[in-house]
Amino acid sequence: IIALEAKTNTKEQYFKEGLKEAAETMSAFIKFRDKLDVDVSKIVFTFSRSLPTDIGYLADALSKLSPFVSKRTIINQIPFVKDPDYEMDLMNLEQGQDYPSGEYDELGGAGNDEEENNG
Repeated sequence: IIALEAKTNTKEQYFKEGLKEAAETMSAFIKFRDKLDVDVSKIVFTFSRSLPTDIGYLADALSKLSPFVSKRTIINQIPFVKDPDYEMDLMNLEQGQDYPSGEYDELGGAGNDEEENNG
């Protein structure tokens, strides 16, 4: 694992150098075209490591944590959820809906006990 980390750090350095050169080139172009000076030294390049996630394991672990932490904290741990507050709003909205909807009942698809009793 240490060798992999060292290799990753080396690649990260190469990427930073390349991105800095690209930013300097863009800055020179902007300065030439728009007469606007862009300070490339203030640009911060941030890299994050993304490892494959076992969603099944994560779901099991998070469900076991539910008695101890808030729903928002649990939702915040799910990698594909970008905004936990928005996700909680969606969950609350979905819990308020009943399936099948009332429109289905009006069309005679559900709750038509009268026809069965009359027939």
